[in-house]
Amino acid sequence: MKISNQIEHLRNLFNELRYMEVIQFSTITLPITLEEKRYAEALLCYEYLASTYFEIGNYQNFHAVMDDYEKLCLTYGKDENKMVYYYLYSLEHIFAKHHDESIEAAKKSLKYAHLLQNDEFIIINYCNLAAQYHYKNEPENAHIAIKLAEYYKQKIPSVSATIVRGYLGALYYYASTNSEMEFNQIKRDVLQHLEGKSPYYAGNILFCGSDIKL
Repeated sequence: MKISNQIEHLRNLFNELRYMEVIQFSTITLPITLEEKRYAEALLCYEYLASTYFEIGNYQNFHAVMDDYEKLCLTYGKDENKMVYYYLYSLEHIFAKHHDESIEAAKKSLKYAHLLQNDEFIIINYCNLAAQYHYKNEPENAHIAIKLAEYYKQKIPSVSATIVRGYLGALYYYASTNSEMEFNQIKRDVLQHLEGKSPYYAGNILFCGSDIKL
């Protein structure tokens, strides 16, 4: 199978939430891309692999992949690669409870998202920032961030897999501020997107040290 076909297969597996297959297939594809110096494809492998470990809660492997991902991304990555990397890097700091570092990483991802006019990543970064600012007891900054997320959400006709994955920050913010109507709308979007797929999000979601009940 050609590398481009392998990457497309990985993308499909990831979008279908077939995470165990993503891990298995990535362990085959990633070494080949590195050996052949196909760095653009290697960065995509790292993106799917790191995201998968994060999604299934395997934070030890997530941290390990992020270390290698960082070296390659900062050396060979284009703006889009760095946009994704810094978003994941922000999530990495959330679970280490390094909230200042998480905010700085989210701002870097947001800078690239605005540059690329990528509304999906603009939305999920603002959701992330809203959660982080609320956790740090900065309600004004948190409110501004969530309102910006809501504004850019209006520009997108449907909820994508990327936005659903980034909704953790919004769920945390709305749950923490007792915004029941907004929380339930996000919850409906998440559950609708996950219908018929592997139940990795069933039950509770851990974010910023809090359990968010779906």
